[in-house]
Amino acid sequence: WIAHNPDERAVASFIAGWVLLITSFVAICMKLAHWQILHVMINLYVLALAALTCALETKSSVVRDHLCLPLERQLAFLRIGAGRGLTYCATGLLALDTVHRGIGGSLRDDPAQMLGGVLMVTIGLFNLALGVSVRRKLKSLKSKMPQWTEVHARFAEASARAEQPIGLDAHVFTAFCEGYAVRFNRLEMQGVFLEIDESRDGVISLGDLSAWYHGHIGGHLK
Repeated sequence: WIAHNPDERAVASFIAGWVLLITSFVAICMKLAHWQILHVMINLYVLALAALTCALETKSSVVRDHLCLPLERQLAFLRIGAGRGLTYCATGLLALDTVHRGIGGSLRDDPAQMLGGVLMVTIGLFNLALGVSVRRKLKSLKSKMPQWTEVHARFAEASARAEQPIGLDAHVFTAFCEGYAVRFNRLEMQGVFLEIDESRDGVISLGDLSAWYHGHIGGHLK
């Protein structure tokens, strides 16, 4: 992982998932105490989705290689901001629904679970908005790029100048995009890496850029 790449989106999403993970575990214990098996089962789904959120956003090479990348091969929508945003929104709404269907039928009966659900929906909407904005700008970027041979040459030049032979980090790739008159802010660049960085190693390689440029997602994500 590239230590100095921006990761506020991932950190915020991880925190939301972790909070919901804890609150849903507590909710399961409470439902078991009242022998509400159906509610326990629903909360287990919430727990699993919250754990998935934490796994997707954590900076662990082991989790990335053995869980996240295989999941993204099967569920390609998880590799874009909008797809993750919809997933997180659905998770939060499911958590709020379990509170509403709780012992007293009121959201006030389980404020912790309500907080976790609201936080997850908020993070989901944030990821959704970010993903839509990034997708629009990436479309503009591709339309302004010339033939691949020229893009390839410019990428190689940027890589050599920055002494990053494996791939470009967020700072250098931002400057690369600005060469085509498309500017991404710090948060948007995190969404760009979600869409283009196939191996999730924190750099955009020539292969990553080629896969995106030619309209396919490459060998790592099918």
